[in-house]
Amino acid sequence: MRNYESEMLEKFNRTTIISAQDREYIYNPLNKNIAVISNGVDFDFFKPFAAEKIYDCVFSGNMNYPPNIDGAIFLAENIFPLVLQKFPNAKLLIAGANPSPKIKKLQSENIHISGWMDDIRMAYASAKIFVAPLRMGSGVQNKILEAVSMGLPCITSALVAKPLGMQKDALLTGENEEEYAAHIISLMQNPLQAESLHKNALAFIEHAHNWEQINKGLENIFDELKDTKI
Repeated sequence: MRNYESEMLEKFNRTTIISAQDREYIYNPLNKNIAVISNGVDFDFFKPFAAEKIYDCVFSGNMNYPPNIDGAIFLAENIFPLVLQKFPNAKLLIAGANPSPKIKKLQSENIHISGWMDDIRMAYASAKIFVAPLRMGSGVQNKILEAVSMGLPCITSALVAKPLGMQKDALLTGENEEEYAAHIISLMQNPLQAESLHKNALAFIEHAHNWEQINKGLENIFDELKDTKI
């Protein structure tokens, strides 16, 4: 795969990639010429609306995708039990299509596995905190952008946080189950902290991850190519 990616890079006049972190994984001296065009979020679609907050935490994604499977199991089996020690009635929603058999087995009194949802916004709207303890994968995670846009404070891994570029006052990160659980408990106990975290995150993504700004970067590349002979 490394050889293929390196070879493909040399076949095009311009190339783009979703994050600077991913660009570093392209093993070719030309990788420095790859333009970073990030993901964005539709703020008009993913916006808060009135809904009952049934769940304390939510994690979403394609639940048949290995990084999401690993993250969901880690959340349900390692992190959330520590939260339940402090808040025995806490509820977790694991939302997303095609839950694997391993994911379905996580269903319990405190954990709900939704499966496919006609409108993923309902997952965000019905929860208070978004938790994405991903330990594999790369790129810019749309789920974080959507959750912030929907009004949720977010907790994730350094692996996810780095491509997003958010500071600690906008996005909390954990390295192990104890740190994740401590962050969740802290946000559950301190609504003002949760509000401040979300406010900072929203201000950041409104600037760095809005489609209008991102599309300008892509349009600039096309403008540069207009006079290029192919």
